[in-house]
Amino acid sequence: YTIAPSEDPVDELLPKKPPCSRMPAYMERKKVLILSCGGLALGEHAGQKELDAIFQRIFQLQMVADISAQFVWSGAGTDMAFDVWDRLIGAIATNATKYDGFVVIHGVDNVLYTSALVSFLFQHLRKPIVFFGPHKKEWRKDTNSQDIFFELSLLNAVALATIPSAETMLFYGTRVIRATRAKRDESSEL
Repeated sequence: YTIAPSEDPVDELLPKKPPCSRMPAYMERKKVLILSCGGLALGEHAGQKELDAIFQRIFQLQMVADISAQFVWSGAGTDMAFDVWDRLIGAIATNATKYDGFVVIHGVDNVLYTSALVSFLFQHLRKPIVFFGPHKKEWRKDTNSQDIFFELSLLNAVALATIPSAETMLFYGTRVIRATRAKRDESSEL
């Protein structure tokens, strides 16, 4: 003896499908691509393996958005050249339709040039691009505080990349600055 699916008593207990099965756009989970582009944060010899290990350790990132990470380049910010900018721009352009926002991990040395270039090239993208990295003032000698500061700052940068904004911005320390308005002061701080 078998029960036909329409006669199954369990079906009556299950909730009915809502009339609209798609969530409104403002409630959908955002997708953020994190691009590693040098600086003190990951070390000068880091690669995709080290990048993936960091994101496995910082599980809170997945609570904020759907995260993907892509390695672009490692090295000191002062060593950045045009080919690195070309790879970074290519990574953003290639993934522009797949993601709702971008976070670029970048050293503080020449982030002003890189962020201004990206801002002008992607001025019509209509998605947030957040440049992030440890500010030298907050980068302590104690490894534990380095890790905590990096993790919290990265979490905040990802949260910034999920807001509906068509802005390229810098997030260093506790400041958010429009990329085309940022400048260094006398003490070499943003």
